[in-house]
Amino acid sequence: MEQRNNFGGEEKQMFHPNEGEKWICAECGAEITELPFDPRRDENGVISGKLYCHDCHKKRQSQFRNRQGGYNRRY
Repeated sequence: MEQRNNFGGEEKQMFHPNEGEKWICAECGAEITELPFDPRRDENGVISGKLYCHDCHKKRQSQFRNRQGGYNRRY
């Protein structure tokens, strides 16, 4: 794990795959070398759920916001 400075000056912990493990983006197939969270694992230590690289995560986030009408949606 390493810590990286964000725009606000806060340190953000970064996580890396275990030795011999590869993290692959579920969208584009690129190898992921670090994440700002530790992926969930099942009882056997296998990652449960999909992982996305930075670019695909941003693209998915943008698509979600567009479907939801943005963050300023009124209820």
